Amino acid sequence: MALQDRWSSFMDAPSTYADPLRLVPCFGGELGPDGCARLLTVPRLSSRLSKLILRSYNLSSEALPEDRHIVDVALSNADQLRTLALRA
Repeated sequence: MALQDRWSSFMDAPSTYADPLRLVPCFGGELGPDGCARLLTVPRLSSRLSKLILRSYNLSSEALPEDRHIVDVALSNADQLRTLALRA
């Protein structure tokens, strides 16, 4: 899969990797971290939560960031992150 495709897939579904604390502001603080964590576990809400996160944080999957390090970190799994951290 091309890097742009991987980046687009990653950015189009932020609810699949979002931290509950980052979802709290999307609801204006009306829901706490525990409530947001529960919402993130409901598969049928994934698409709607992703749209909410994208809108709230003004995110876009259209273009790769110019800084390649951002892309490398964002698309890395835990083992790859460990390797990147050791190189830094």
